[in-house]
Amino acid sequence: MRNNLLSEQLLALEKKELTKFPKKDSWLRAFRKSIGYCLKYPQEFSSLIFPKHKTTGKMYVGIKAGGGMGDLLRANSLIQAFSLQYPNILFDVFLNSPEKGKFLFGELPNVENIYYEHLFLFRKSFYSFTISTLQVAQVKGKNIPQEIIDVQNKVKDLLDLYNAHGEFSYHYIVRNCIAKGLDFMDVLGLTAGINQMGDKKAILPTPSLTPVTKKYFTFSTSSNIRDGANEQATKCWPHTYWVELIAKLKATFPTIECIQLGEANATAVAGANVTYLGKTNLQTMLSIMKGSLLHLDCDCGLVHIAKAVGVKSVVLFGPSSSEYVGYRENCNIASPYCGNCWHTTESWNIKCPLGFKKAKCMDALTPEIVFKKTIEFIKKEGII
Repeated sequence: MRNNLLSEQLLALEKKELTKFPKKDSWLRAFRKSIGYCLKYPQEFSSLIFPKHKTTGKMYVGIKAGGGMGDLLRANSLIQAFSLQYPNILFDVFLNSPEKGKFLFGELPNVENIYYEHLFLFRKSFYSFTISTLQVAQVKGKNIPQEIIDVQNKVKDLLDLYNAHGEFSYHYIVRNCIAKGLDFMDVLGLTAGINQMGDKKAILPTPSLTPVTKKYFTFSTSSNIRDGANEQATKCWPHTYWVELIAKLKATFPTIECIQLGEANATAVAGANVTYLGKTNLQTMLSIMKGSLLHLDCDCGLVHIAKAVGVKSVVLFGPSSSEYVGYRENCNIASPYCGNCWHTTESWNIKCPLGFKKAKCMDALTPEIVFKKTIEFIKKEGII
């Protein structure tokens, strides 16, 4: 009865979101940001106006990759899929940090240039067509290959809804795609015009040797501060739960260390053998992750890095959907209480949409539940 009532509340919130419309990109804001960036990096000023395409006989596409680490790594996988199905296409990638972009996209053979995201508005006319990626892919332009349009037509109703309502339509889209057996990467591919997304794994630089000499698990509590809000994100698991889980793992596996990874604004977990919070660059992070026996986390970007280096994860899901974004080879643990409330309100990631003071879904996912499922997964996969 309780779950039915919660579902009805979420559907009512979903319906309300579908009455909203996204803001259009601001040319003035993009211009100011672009000028500021070019003043900081003068060598990039020419990229505001002039293309730097080196290869002739190819079709050039601009792709604006939005979102956090996980979204960017999914865009990496999408570009890979294009290289297999459309080898004549080369990409220029636009994102919020070109320096980070060199690490995340620099190994892809069909990526030629990496630019600051706000240059996209001024550069998009240079391309045969453009793609913007976040929850879905939005393809625009006058020279889109018919093969891409044919694939997109399979999800035309979804695309029309997203083009009209943007992120406000996402809960509805996810709910209906799950019913059709489609996951995040399937939908990202279909909306971009790609039939098959391959193994959905990002290609990143080759990891160097891990600086850690003992056997270890890695874990991350995810960032405690999201979108400028000085409070814990709803996707985060309670800090005291992490302390209890790490204590249980260390007692069960006394010879295996627990290493905490994450951003500088995360809180160190008592009991971790080593804590790297804001102390590693992406290359070092990749190397540490590569040597891990198992990664434990909430639904965040490090799970995608783990997949890229072939490390399985135990992933805790509350507001987001384990069915939609979880990788099948991982141990995806969904909340026993509610969950999948993301994008039912504009503030879902910092405030529970159902009105609980703290995210009830993550509170209900107790350390006992997570520890039991983690041990079962370790035995099943032969990790130790």
